[in-house]
Amino acid sequence: MPTGDGAERGGPRFQITEEDVRRPDIVELIRTHLAFAAEVTPEGHVHALDVDGLARSGARFYSARRDGALMGIGAMKLVAGDPLHVEVKSMHTARAARGLGVGQALLDALLAEARASGALRVSLETGTMDAFAPARRLYERAGFRTCAPFAEYSDNPFSVCMTLELRGS
Repeated sequence: MPTGDGAERGGPRFQITEEDVRRPDIVELIRTHLAFAAEVTPEGHVHALDVDGLARSGARFYSARRDGALMGIGAMKLVAGDPLHVEVKSMHTARAARGLGVGQALLDALLAEARASGALRVSLETGTMDAFAPARRLYERAGFRTCAPFAEYSDNPFSVCMTLELRGS
């Protein structure tokens, strides 16, 4: 797994590693992520997975840490029926770590891992509400473009699906 240290942008150093989704600090940050999503997303339109959902989905789960402190999380899983297509799930940066480049480093590491696994496409779903604008900008800067709904997602005013073709990127 590639390790990001934040230093490439002059930020504080941190490590990105694959971890057990059931670590207590990770469980707490996932709960924070789900509470945030529920607060800003209409009922029935939150697609983030809880700890059990992430574990059952076969997602590979990653953390960003600095001096052992959890700064952010992210996961990726195969899209059912397509071994060359992965989905980014549950990206979240701890409030105290926002603006430090954690999200970018996590996304870079997830994309590097997707490439290393042979994936040709990475997709994600995120919200259309203003609270998700920073996430959408992060994904757009990485080259993701809006796409039709994939997997179990539907066309609705509260979600946007995005995808990145890894060939030549």
